[in-house]
Amino acid sequence: MSLINKSLEQIRQHWQGLNGSQRILFAAIAAVTIAGISAIGWWSSRPEYIPLANNLSPTRMSEIKTALDAKGIDNKMNFSGEGILVPSGKWNEAKLLLGDEDGTPPATNSQIPGIMDPKTAEARIQQEKERAVEATLRRFRAIESASVQIAAPESSPFLVERKPTTASVVLAIRKGHNFTNEQAAGVASVVSRSVTGLVPENVTVSDTEGRIYGGGIGASTAIIDHQFDYRRRLEADLAGKAETMLANYLGYDKATVTVSADIDFTETTRVDLKYDPSGKVKAKETIKNMKTTGAQAIAQGVAGVATNVTPAAQGGNGAAAPQSTTDETIEAEFLNAKTEDTVRIAGGKILRLTVAAIIDPGVDAAADPQAAGAAGQPAGAAAQPAIDEAKVQSIIEQAVGFDADRGDKIEVLFAKLAGIEPLDIPVAAPQYWNTILTVIENASLGIAAIVAFLLGMKVIKTIKPIEVEGRRSSESSGGRDHILAELSQQAKENPELVSNILSSWLNSEAQADSPAEQPNLKVVRPAA
Repeated sequence: MSLINKSLEQIRQHWQGLNGSQRILFAAIAAVTIAGISAIGWWSSRPEYIPLANNLSPTRMSEIKTALDAKGIDNKMNFSGEGILVPSGKWNEAKLLLGDEDGTPPATNSQIPGIMDPKTAEARIQQEKERAVEATLRRFRAIESASVQIAAPESSPFLVERKPTTASVVLAIRKGHNFTNEQAAGVASVVSRSVTGLVPENVTVSDTEGRIYGGGIGASTAIIDHQFDYRRRLEADLAGKAETMLANYLGYDKATVTVSADIDFTETTRVDLKYDPSGKVKAKETIKNMKTTGAQAIAQGVAGVATNVTPAAQGGNGAAAPQSTTDETIEAEFLNAKTEDTVRIAGGKILRLTVAAIIDPGVDAAADPQAAGAAGQPAGAAAQPAIDEAKVQSIIEQAVGFDADRGDKIEVLFAKLAGIEPLDIPVAAPQYWNTILTVIENASLGIAAIVAFLLGMKVIKTIKPIEVEGRRSSESSGGRDHILAELSQQAKENPELVSNILSSWLNSEAQADSPAEQPNLKVVRPAA
């Protein structure tokens, strides 16, 4: 305790000996040192967070966070927002709470297939199937997460009561990806082939924004979207061809072309049936012949069995009637040769094209009015334009497939293009800068601690060491004892020399003014 008090007293004396600027510097160094030590202590005491579950949907993540908060386990999301991190010391407890890696709760006794009823087992199997389909859909590059709901009706022995199996899929599209109808058709195909009795027409695919891509009530909307995409791609392709040709002829950024297309999406199926009279084919033939000849005996005699079986009865007086029957039927059916052609005409036929183009002649009317006027004159004038208008229009017509019989129209305007002013959009910092800044922040704490340590050492060096009185007195007493022991030994061996030394000590005050006259005294220690 006395050492602490003396240290504080020495620091107070050192503080009083400093001027104003030195006190400010000393206080700043002390504050930085304390802050650095506190920051390092706080940083080192923070728990280390490790991943618990990854690739989670927003709904599942909310459920997991609620379960962890209820158990009092600290948690936070990772940088991508798709996973949950927990302290390393709580990871085992959180893992037991959530179950597998995807955050699925562990199975309870009621969920064990061996002891649950058939309906519960069927529902459990359906949930597992939905989860497996969701995991498959997450492998799509444009899909961040998926939620699948399968509606399987109960089986019935009656056909009128049977209902088809349906499914609905809700997708979370990744940022920067465009989800098309073709991809939605692929999703519907994957889901339908994963469930028994499910067809793609009964699968509804939608996203988190509420847009329906196909199936169910959104089938007509999907068809319209497909038609719009086809028209947009066709117009962009034709305009791109024309602009590419003009860029090779006029130069880059000298022309702009816009194409509008009227398209017939009506699908037509035509059946042509043709007969060839010259070619006949027997389709059916019926032949029936019947012929009866000879006489038939007339029934006579007493009724009974004896009359019919005895020769006498057969050879009686009855007369035989003559009989002759002929019946022949021949029927043949022939078909003429027939040719049946079924033609299906898909939609997408171009009915008419409307093309508009603006060509930059390369002449500024304000700078050169004469040249600008010459550029607008027809080709037959004396001053030929810098650009052949007929050739430019011909290039555009050939590029877009112009057809006058179809009613296509084209309009070409020669004028100076105003251009587009560049937008002053701030460039976002790259993502890796966040990592670099984090490293710099962590390194700055260590640098601050090192600087504070060096400054503290510099201040400590200026402080005088504290001398302990007990140690000083012990050292001085030990020195006297040693000198007395030496004098005693010398007095025993050389009493005359010791007497001279003592006399010189007594006369030292008188001879202080003439140190040169003092005798040269030397203590001679005996050899061991």
